[in-house]
Amino acid sequence: MNTRIEEINKEISKLERELYEIRKSCLHENYKSEYGANTGNYDPSSDCYWINVECLDCGKFMMFDSVKDREQYYKYSPTNNKQLEV
Repeated sequence: MNTRIEEINKEISKLERELYEIRKSCLHENYKSEYGANTGNYDPSSDCYWINVECLDCGKFMMFDSVKDREQYYKYSPTNNKQLEV
């Protein structure tokens, strides 16, 4: 039984490494994204905005903050998504 579990764990590790490499080389051009926000705080300076992004090719999930990740935030903005164009 332990031998089979070890085999399964080795295969999982191998597949996780392969998935990591695929996601690392993916350009994430085919994606869906949506805005997120935490607003209405007692202190308005604590409000924050972000974009949740899922690559439809490799399945990678990313989240970009509107301040810390400004360039990526605008790059993956739902209004920039070519998938929405008809």
